[in-house]
Amino acid sequence: MVVGPLSFYPAFVYDEKRICNRLCLFMKMCGFVFYTAGAITCANRNDASFMAHAPFITYCFMLIGMFASICNLTRYEYAFYKKYGTIFSSIQEFKAWKLQQMPGLRHLFTVIECVILSCFFVTVWPLQFPISDENDPYSTVSMCELSMTVFKIQVVTILTVYLIALVFIACMYVSIMSFPILYADAHTRATTPPIESFYFVDEQTECCICLDTNANLWTMTRCAHSFHRECLSSWTQTNVTCPVCRTRLNPNQTQSQSQSQNQSQT
Repeated sequence: MVVGPLSFYPAFVYDEKRICNRLCLFMKMCGFVFYTAGAITCANRNDASFMAHAPFITYCFMLIGMFASICNLTRYEYAFYKKYGTIFSSIQEFKAWKLQQMPGLRHLFTVIECVILSCFFVTVWPLQFPISDENDPYSTVSMCELSMTVFKIQVVTILTVYLIALVFIACMYVSIMSFPILYADAHTRATTPPIESFYFVDEQTECCICLDTNANLWTMTRCAHSFHRECLSSWTQTNVTCPVCRTRLNPNQTQSQSQSQNQSQT
């Protein structure tokens, strides 16, 4: 796609060949021809019981859905083929024309095909992959059985890919939705000061600051180290880290300790 010379309404030249889309359409047409040949072979058996089976009926519905999808894709690609090299007055005009081609129909046919594939998967469970006709001992490869087997493999592959995609999308959705909660929780833990507590300790425990074992009031820092309240308050007047592990002490805690000590002195 090339944008023309700049003007008040810049021209837009459509020159997309859509090679990938047309290659996928060609492969889908080849698959339709192969599956149709298999259905015709199955119908030529003149076996009413086989043709009345749910797998074969679902198989025929799949062919109808595939044919409708191919017709829709062919119509869509032919519309773009006719517009190749066309100059639009603006990119908005091209988007409006593209919207007239009803691109959403592709998604509708994709959903219908997924439903048919799921029904076929249920009807043929448990899966078996024969390639020869059991009723004809002289037949080594049956087109009917071969097409059904290939279709079963295709169904399993497509459903597996869709399932992996759904699980991946669900995991991404849960991760995106839970990230703000985790971030807010971590931010709350980081900004909320620890609760200051004072308690008595037996006279056998030694304070790491004064190296004394008296029974003064003790306090614990957020790094879980205990000191005499007065000793820690004096320590934090010249240091902002824990005397043991050098973790930065909470300013709110040290400030409250200093205020408490000043009030007690007065």
